[in-house]
Amino acid sequence: MLVLRLAQGKETGIGSYSLFVENRTASSPYRNPFGSLEFSATITPKEVFDFIGWTEKQLIKKGVKEIVVKSFPVGYNPQHSSMLNTFLINHGFQIQNAELSSLIDVADKALLERMTSWEKRKLRQSDGAQLRFMQLPIEKAFDVYSFIRSCREERRQSISMTWDQVDMVVRTFSKQIFFFGVFDNQHMAAASLSIQVNAKILYNFYSGHARKYDSFSPAVMLVNGIYRFCQKEKFSYLDLGTSALKGKPNFTLLDFKMHLGALPTSKHTFYKKIKE
Repeated sequence: MLVLRLAQGKETGIGSYSLFVENRTASSPYRNPFGSLEFSATITPKEVFDFIGWTEKQLIKKGVKEIVVKSFPVGYNPQHSSMLNTFLINHGFQIQNAELSSLIDVADKALLERMTSWEKRKLRQSDGAQLRFMQLPIEKAFDVYSFIRSCREERRQSISMTWDQVDMVVRTFSKQIFFFGVFDNQHMAAASLSIQVNAKILYNFYSGHARKYDSFSPAVMLVNGIYRFCQKEKFSYLDLGTSALKGKPNFTLLDFKMHLGALPTSKHTFYKKIKE
């Protein structure tokens, strides 16, 4: 991993850029959902622009021929994203992929007030069936992962990370990983692995529910419970992730998230081939 930093006077952390170089391709990030440049509010637009150009020169020295930058959702910081994305294009990057993430603005009011009538009905059904939402200890990491993987397999869908990869992330970032579940007595009906992006944002990285509980749609109770957790822990946003299938919008999933009260926000992947 190559980490490039921008300093200003006595400050050394006003800008950073984490890249993984492999086979002459520099990627930010390597496997995570998003990466890109990070910079503080004290940095000027010109410094951001010049930093992008400087980092490219450092990568050329290391023999890099391609750069892939997977940016964070625009809704995380609209002002930051608009400037950064524009400057990447100014530097010759092209948009390789465009997705929609779904963000819920965590407020004082209950999520129930934002849901459509259908989702409210599903939440009442789950309550009536005595399904229970729970936050799970980190010791349940394998159980949650195995359950979500089985849910994907039921739908003939793949999962992007193996258990060994997830286990390494969990052990490395144990204080930033959270597990949640919806239970029917002792049986798991739905589950989530969520990651704390920063002090303001919780990202619902993996989630799923068993097909036999489709009629209850326990994912509604799951998201409602995670939202209440975000309120308790003072998060500003709950990111429900992207809604894509084979590079195209998954409208069923996108509609579901919006019906829960989420708003769509752009998430771009940028690409540049370095000229000889």
